[in-house]
Amino acid sequence: MNCPKVSLLLPIYNVEKYIENCAHSLFKQSYCNIEFIFVDDCSCDNSVSILRNIIQQYPSRAKNVRILSHDRNRGVAAARNLAVEQASGDYLIWVDGDDYIDTDAVSLLVQRMQETGADIVLADAYFVYENRMIIRKIPLLESPQRYLELVLKRQIALSVWGKLFKKDLFCDVRFVEGVNFGEDYSVLPCLIYNATKIAKVDAPLYYYIQYNANSYTRNLTLNSLNQVCAANEHIASFFSDKNIDYEVLMLKSKLYLKLHLLKNVYKDKNLLKEVVNRYMEVDAMSIQLSWPDRIVFYLSKRHWYSLLTIYLNVALFSKKYVRFCF
Repeated sequence: MNCPKVSLLLPIYNVEKYIENCAHSLFKQSYCNIEFIFVDDCSCDNSVSILRNIIQQYPSRAKNVRILSHDRNRGVAAARNLAVEQASGDYLIWVDGDDYIDTDAVSLLVQRMQETGADIVLADAYFVYENRMIIRKIPLLESPQRYLELVLKRQIALSVWGKLFKKDLFCDVRFVEGVNFGEDYSVLPCLIYNATKIAKVDAPLYYYIQYNANSYTRNLTLNSLNQVCAANEHIASFFSDKNIDYEVLMLKSKLYLKLHLLKNVYKDKNLLKEVVNRYMEVDAMSIQLSWPDRIVFYLSKRHWYSLLTIYLNVALFSKKYVRFCF
């Protein structure tokens, strides 16, 4: 196997409790030809100081490390864009500052990409809780079209982390600055559309921390809901001039986004009302849905908030009715 250059990209913002473990996992990679690009989005803790101290422990890696800094806090989307623009590798991998990766992650992802000629290589992940870990497996996907369908339905992880991308896929794709909740979704469908082949390493390589109370996905607010919807509108704009059935595609996207949001905000009456009133033009009954999902939309359409809350609470508690992915 030859060793193409890999750019390992990491935005940093107030992750001092996690950055040490993360950085060690990056610098201990068995793959050699890596550049490390960290983007400090004006952290107000000791994240960058801790990172600099760890870099000194890896002199063979130090020359390939860059720490870029924003002059003001601009959000994770802007940090990701700067990392992409500065990357010089053939391939890109994202890692978040509160997570970490397997020692052989880069090597295995690159090997799989070279074996298959894929444009995107996926892998399973560990979801790490305070006292346990579980493996979240992703299906073996036959094509980019199938992958895109699952992403738009939010039935598969929407993240950019832990995947290997050919850098060329980003030629006309950037994160939407200001959309810092759901920013992955603002680009992942576009990257999949640009791809011709998908492959997978059938092993968990990424450790996704679930106990960081300060992470974006732990803090649902009206502002974060607006950002998720803005990401969806960005996707609609991207696909509007593509040679596909754009109208049906985006109707489904809006439908599944609304369903996803309802399942995640139902305990907050104000947020629930806000979500119910979004995408009212989408007719849920015109698209094939499971009966549990049809019931959610039936109650939502009639603004029966109390019944909707009770139904979702019982359905989700039963663990037979699964929340969609962020």
